[in-house]
Amino acid sequence: MENTDNIHEALIYNVWLHRYIILVLVVTGVLIYAGGLVTTIGAGLAVPDWPLSFGSLNPSGWWKQPMVREEHGHRLIGATVGLLTLMMTIWIVFKEKSRHVRLLSVLALVMVIIQGILGGLRVIDKNIYFAMVHACLAQVFFCTLVTLMWFTSSLWINRKNDPSECFTKKEKRLAVIVFSLVVLQLIIGAIMRHSGAGLAIPTFPLIFGGILPPHWNFSICIHYSHRVLALIILIHVFIQWNSLRGQPFFIVRALVHLTACIIIFQTFLGGAIILTGRSIVPTNLHVLTGAFILASTFSTLLWQNHEIINS
Repeated sequence: MENTDNIHEALIYNVWLHRYIILVLVVTGVLIYAGGLVTTIGAGLAVPDWPLSFGSLNPSGWWKQPMVREEHGHRLIGATVGLLTLMMTIWIVFKEKSRHVRLLSVLALVMVIIQGILGGLRVIDKNIYFAMVHACLAQVFFCTLVTLMWFTSSLWINRKNDPSECFTKKEKRLAVIVFSLVVLQLIIGAIMRHSGAGLAIPTFPLIFGGILPPHWNFSICIHYSHRVLALIILIHVFIQWNSLRGQPFFIVRALVHLTACIIIFQTFLGGAIILTGRSIVPTNLHVLTGAFILASTFSTLLWQNHEIINS
């Protein structure tokens, strides 16, 4: 009983902090879209130096050249997210009593610093592997902010019952499987994008008019794996949805329903990318939607295991 009292004493709802974290989350979503745009149009090396841009913090006329505009704009938004994250971390470390929230905020700050360094190394070293890690870490950072959003929300803090008691071990295990599959899919997607394999299979929904490619190489293998794993994730999410239909805890049901809808939308976006020859809008939305899927599946996992988190 004493431990439970201490937990609730530490978790005090701060509406302005919660709103500020949502602001950081929204700007980070804009940053992910901007980063996706840089990759889509091949503007990653349009500005050849780092940390400055053409030897300046803000070169004159940078908005007049599309490639430079997208790359330098991406850097400016990244710097904004970094500053917002620094302010968020300072706020949380000095004002929040919850150890979990403090640790997560510090982790978010560390990640945003690493992200900046990775982006710089991509420019200086011109190594595509830095770009892949940069893309994956952006999704993890987004997911960390979503976790902070939940932990500082009134829903999480003022819950009247323990939702962990509502779920079986099988349901919790399924949530772990779904989230793990999504993480794997994001890694494969990053490899596919940055290795130029996005149109390695130029037909949709069939594969060169069939189910299996008539020939194989690295690009086709990674692209085919991405499609097959998308189908596996969709099947697992609908199994998860079916298992939770009678679940009394509304938030988790809503999250799984949302995940299913987003994945269906993501599938259409994937098809649109192929059918339009990697058109900018569906390609970038596909990247951003991937971050939403990661966040929603991890949110489901959080709510199903909050007793362990707060122990």
